[in-house]
Amino acid sequence: MFRLLLAPMEGLADDVLREVLTGVGAYDQAVTEFVRVSGSLLPNRAFLRISPELRNGGRTTAGTPVAVQLLGSDPDCMAGNAARLARLAPPEIDLNFGCPAP
Repeated sequence: MFRLLLAPMEGLADDVLREVLTGVGAYDQAVTEFVRVSGSLLPNRAFLRISPELRNGGRTTAGTPVAVQLLGSDPDCMAGNAARLARLAPPEIDLNFGCPAP
């Protein structure tokens, strides 16, 4: 079985593009651009800015689940932010530990 995923692309795959593409395509899942985690616990608004779909059960209007991606290198900070994000109930949390980004 094949799955079609809408990958995260910095500066391109924002919530507007996810909404448009999942509305016309048969995507099984989308992933947000990364939320940069560095040294502190982020407020909920940081996660909601990257993934407003969290207000809709973590899904686009078309019903496609949206994973929220965290980027960081400090394990404790990543864990704390992942726990905070988990309370917003995304369908999935994607951990990015160093994808090459501009």
